[in-house]
Amino acid sequence: MYSFRHRVNVRNVHSFLLILYLVGLVMASSAAHYVPVMVFSLFVLILGLFSKEIRFSRDYIPYYVLLTLLANISLIDGSFDVLGSNILFTVGSIVNIVIYELFAYNKLLRGHVEIFIWLLMIVSTAYVLITGKYSTIFFGNQNATPFLVLLVLFLSDLYLSDRKVTAWAVWCFSIFFTLSSHSRSGFLAVVAYFLLRNIKSKIVQVLFFVCTLSALIVLYSLGYSDYITFKLFGKPISYLSHRDVLWSQGWRLISSRPFGVGYRGYSDIFEDVLGVHYSVHNTYLNILLEFGWPYFIVYLVFLIKLVLESKNSFTTALIFSVYLRCLFESGVPFGFSLPSALLLLPFYIGRGYTGLGQSEIKDYSKTG
Repeated sequence: MYSFRHRVNVRNVHSFLLILYLVGLVMASSAAHYVPVMVFSLFVLILGLFSKEIRFSRDYIPYYVLLTLLANISLIDGSFDVLGSNILFTVGSIVNIVIYELFAYNKLLRGHVEIFIWLLMIVSTAYVLITGKYSTIFFGNQNATPFLVLLVLFLSDLYLSDRKVTAWAVWCFSIFFTLSSHSRSGFLAVVAYFLLRNIKSKIVQVLFFVCTLSALIVLYSLGYSDYITFKLFGKPISYLSHRDVLWSQGWRLISSRPFGVGYRGYSDIFEDVLGVHYSVHNTYLNILLEFGWPYFIVYLVFLIKLVLESKNSFTTALIFSVYLRCLFESGVPFGFSLPSALLLLPFYIGRGYTGLGQSEIKDYSKTG
């Protein structure tokens, strides 16, 4: 009896702390910035160390090692001015790799997920009613709002598909705040998720993603958007908010620095050329720009492996939706923010939910 109760209590603690980490990711895009996610990450790491829950998927370890090493390959070009930021990114990546693996080996409790979702919806709605910030909620940028929407939709579909009231409330919340955010890239991602979540075939999901991404690239790179005049949220579909300038400058830097300019190493360069500290506003270009081609290729192979191994349509639906949005917004793998976390974390949450992590634990015990 004591053993059973002990296991239940440990599971409660694990689930609660992992939910806290998700809270930190949400708050990292608000005025609180990165402090909450750093604090909650520390709690989760302590949990893993003291409960001996830190395990690593054996097939993923080579990718972790390569990505961690290649993140610093930009120093080859003599960019030692970004040495400090590269080291910080490397340490942060290792921390998040451990935490992601904890998600893979621990299934979140349904009750915790439901409370988390309802709290997010209630706090967000109350904040908006008090402040009138319908487009940004408590975030610093309106483009962050759809990431909250995607997280809520994903967790609701994965854990609470049979909770009709919660599902109805989540979709009402999601539609309202996606539209009120006026984020066109966010709208694209939410619509893509809505379509993909009902497609059970992974091959069809992949075809949808490849065709849509290719169409968007052709649309903007060949200038076809100039001939499409309809508006979305009051702006022409062709309007990129000067992203075309950032992409062009980013690609020039990638061509001249194939090993990257280092983590956030583009800030000063963009400042000199454009007079602003903007990021490149494109995740694919951002990874190439900061860490170079070797990192990008290894990351792409790892991403394909995770997609092939994913066992539920909700995870791949979210991933493909996020990577469509990546064409217009920046992010980094294993980063301390919700936009960056959604690049990979859903795979690990999905593994925890389907019990793939637990099956690996059993394999360890057999081989041990």
